[in-house]
Amino acid sequence: IPRNVSFLDCASYFCLFPQITSGPIMRFQDYMRNKNWSRLSRPSTKDTTKSPLSMIEDGLFYFVAGLSLKVLLADHLAMIPHQAQAIGFSSISTTLAWICAYAYSLQIYFDFWGYSLMASGIAVMLGFPFIQNFDHPYAATSVTSFYRKWHITLGLWFRDYLYIPLGGSKRGDKVTIRNLFIVWFFTALWHGFALHFILWGLSLCLLIVWEKMVLDYIPFFSKIFGRFHVLVLVPLTWVFFSVEKSADLPILFSRLFPFLAGKGANATVFAGDYQEILSSYAPYL
Repeated sequence: IPRNVSFLDCASYFCLFPQITSGPIMRFQDYMRNKNWSRLSRPSTKDTTKSPLSMIEDGLFYFVAGLSLKVLLADHLAMIPHQAQAIGFSSISTTLAWICAYAYSLQIYFDFWGYSLMASGIAVMLGFPFIQNFDHPYAATSVTSFYRKWHITLGLWFRDYLYIPLGGSKRGDKVTIRNLFIVWFFTALWHGFALHFILWGLSLCLLIVWEKMVLDYIPFFSKIFGRFHVLVLVPLTWVFFSVEKSADLPILFSRLFPFLAGKGANATVFAGDYQEILSSYAPYL
């Protein structure tokens, strides 16, 4: 924020309720450039000024789209992991554990995307331009690309204010790896001060370092492993988010990978679990 900014402009920026810390994040420069909402223009036709009614119409569209993602998709997908927690991770089968992992990864995607669209929709109704915070991340071909499409405004904030000032990737591999660890450590802390968030950030950092330092030099394997990372490993990293206590992580991972715990995979013994979870969806079937 520039030094010559007025207290009123600074206070109004921090009090702008669609611009919340969970995202999408609006830069102060963008806020100042667009605070006179009657002067905004359409991104695709800069010579055509939007009317207030048109802005409200566009904002309502984004808001309703976000609310639909939240209520119709995210909240219903949440039934599966919530039911698994109620049953107890130690009592679920391996198959059900994997179903929960994928259900939670989709739940958090639609939930966060929905909230971002609702916040952006309110901002558009107030005269600010639409801020895109998600760009179909699960269509990405690597974890690096995934997090350029997921929570875009937060990624750009850490890039501009932490990663690049530290030297980015222009000062050799060792500095690049150090900078990535620092960025992902603070990204984890941004989500919460708990061990499972730190483990989430560390796991993603290791995947990105693996991609940048190894796979990027082997194009054929980069495409294969990149899609595998996005469609299999990224959903697994959301497991760190799904637990309320870090102590539950070893139990849940022992169900996901029972062979690592010295137990055979159990996909059928707990048939009652499936019946209980499916009963939650009975009204919608």
